[in-house]
Amino acid sequence: RLIGPADFGVVALASIFIELTRALALAGIPAALIREREWNDDVASTAFWSNAALSLLLVGVMAVLFAPLAGFFYDIVLGHVLSVLSLCFLIDALRATHEAKLQRDFGFKILARRTFIATIAGGVVGVALAASGFGVWALVANRLAISAIQTITVWLSISWRPHFVYVRQKFLDMFRFGMHLGAAQVLGMLNTRIPELVISAFIGLTAVGYYR
Repeated sequence: RLIGPADFGVVALASIFIELTRALALAGIPAALIREREWNDDVASTAFWSNAALSLLLVGVMAVLFAPLAGFFYDIVLGHVLSVLSLCFLIDALRATHEAKLQRDFGFKILARRTFIATIAGGVVGVALAASGFGVWALVANRLAISAIQTITVWLSISWRPHFVYVRQKFLDMFRFGMHLGAAQVLGMLNTRIPELVISAFIGLTAVGYYR
C-alpha cells in the first residue's frame, strides 16, 4: 500500500547488479582464506585489505559508469539507487574476513544470530521509512541497514582485527584460487536472475516488481 510495484521493481533490478558485483568484489578470497591449513593473521589481514580495496574500486565504477547507464536505458531513479546500494560492497567486504574466521571455527550460531538481528532491525528501519513516505528509498535503507547491522554484529562477536600488513604473494595465491569460485557465483546468480532481466528488458520495471 505504501510502496508500489514500480519501486519494488527498481530495487529488485538494482539488487541483481549489486549481487553480481559483490561476488566480483569478494573474488572468492574469503573462501580461499577458509581453505588455508592454519589461520595466519598476516594472510587474513591481506585478505581483508584486498576485499576492501576491490569493493571500494567497484563502488566507484558503479557510481561513475553503470549507474548513469542504468539511468539512461531504464530509469533515472534506478541509477541513483544503484549508486547508493553499491555501498553494500564496502560494508559487506568489511566483515567477509571475520565471517571466514567464524566458518573456520564453526561459529555458525553467531552467523545465524547476525542474520536474525539484522533482518529484524533492517525491517524496522524499512517499515518506519515507508510509513514516513520515503517510497523506494525505504527499500534502499532496508538493504543498507541489514548490511551495516550484520557487519557491526560480526565485529562485536569476534576479537580478531586486521593488522596494517599486506603480503602481495599471498593475495595472488588467494586470488588465483578464489577467482574461479567468484566466476562460478556470478554465473550461478545470472542463471537464477534471468527472468528479472528479461522482464525488465521487454516489459518494464513495474512488471519486475510484480514478479518479485
